[in-house]
Amino acid sequence: MTSHRQERREQIIKAAIVVFGKNKFHMTKMSDIAKELGIGKSTIYEYFDSKKDLFEQMLMFIASGYYKFMKSEMAKHESSKDKLIAFTTYHGKFMKEHLELVESAMMDTSIISEKMGKEILSKKEEVFLLLEDILKEGVKKGELKKGLDTQLASCAVIGSINHSYAMEIYVKGHDAEGIRPERIIDMLYKGIAKDL
Repeated sequence: MTSHRQERREQIIKAAIVVFGKNKFHMTKMSDIAKELGIGKSTIYEYFDSKKDLFEQMLMFIASGYYKFMKSEMAKHESSKDKLIAFTTYHGKFMKEHLELVESAMMDTSIISEKMGKEILSKKEEVFLLLEDILKEGVKKGELKKGLDTQLASCAVIGSINHSYAMEIYVKGHDAEGIRPERIIDMLYKGIAKDL
């Protein structure tokens, strides 16, 4: 694919993110996406076979971008705690921007194919493994306790982040930027048990 063709394809996907984000899958027409980008509907069909194809490719674009950006953010920090705070911060912003879109796709099996569902779950697994690697590195450096079940701890971290941000954003109506991810990570680092 030429760079111009790749650039146009990404422009269409980015316009689709905006339109699908506002209208959801079933209420969106290809003409809505074309209008958002200022192109003809037929141009979209030069790049995508159908609305469903565009939606699936959009989800993969979002998931791939999430993983790449998350990985680059982790590389900027040394300690496991700083990496977890950066992870939490970015994950919260991602939730604010894309969570409803991604979750609606996963809930409504008619929107995406089984194959695409598996690919998206594979991307989620990559993120989970990235998080687990942060924890393993923290154990190795002596920042986290020896013998930590990093798989279970990764579940606890993801669950804490997801629920905390969901409560703040969707229940309390706060902006993701106003949430202090350090509080979540500090609580996880300190644990909930009384000091013995």
